[in-house]
Amino acid sequence: MPTITIEGRPVNVGKEFFDLTPKQKNQTVDEIAASMAQANPAPSRGMDASTVWVDEMLFGLPGKASSALTAAVRAPFTDKTFGEEYEDLRGDYQAARQRYAEESPVANLTASIGGSMMGAGKLARAAQALPGVGRISQFVSQTAPRRLAAGAAAGAGSGALSAYGHDEDIGTGAAFGAGAGVAGTALADLIRGAGRLLANRRAVNQAAQAAPTQSDL
Repeated sequence: MPTITIEGRPVNVGKEFFDLTPKQKNQTVDEIAASMAQANPAPSRGMDASTVWVDEMLFGLPGKASSALTAAVRAPFTDKTFGEEYEDLRGDYQAARQRYAEESPVANLTASIGGSMMGAGKLARAAQALPGVGRISQFVSQTAPRRLAAGAAAGAGSGALSAYGHDEDIGTGAAFGAGAGVAGTALADLIRGAGRLLANRRAVNQAAQAAPTQSDL
């Protein structure tokens, strides 16, 4: 029986396969490859904690850009359009991310959270460098409601950008991001308040210890 190679593996085909048109042959190969992928899920090739960290730090845009660039290079040499190549490559990338998360859940979660936090921090610092942002920050920081509103806005922006980079619903990403921004701002205010309270108590205790007692008078 004739044999062809698909995805690096030999596959037996009937003689009628060679009577098909080139387009029909490609469709048949794609169908066989899809069934092989379902039976044997692709490993998380090329995926590790550092890749996940960078991808999350840059809001999922590296993976998106990589798929688009590879699709642009491959499309002229295949019977698929750029959009079709991109969808296939993007699906492969997302499948590898999912597979890595299943294989290494702790490392994936750590890299995802760490990368996301670093990315949000870098975005905030970049925004601070824009003209006039310093004065706006001073105005916002004066009251808790303003700080919470600013946290919601920053979180919504980060969430929307991350959702776009990961091919998720942008509205949902913005909503989750806004909630996280409010929660983070409230927690930061609580920590700062607790720190000031402890500092004031320490100052009062130090003043009481330094004050002269009746025996000293």
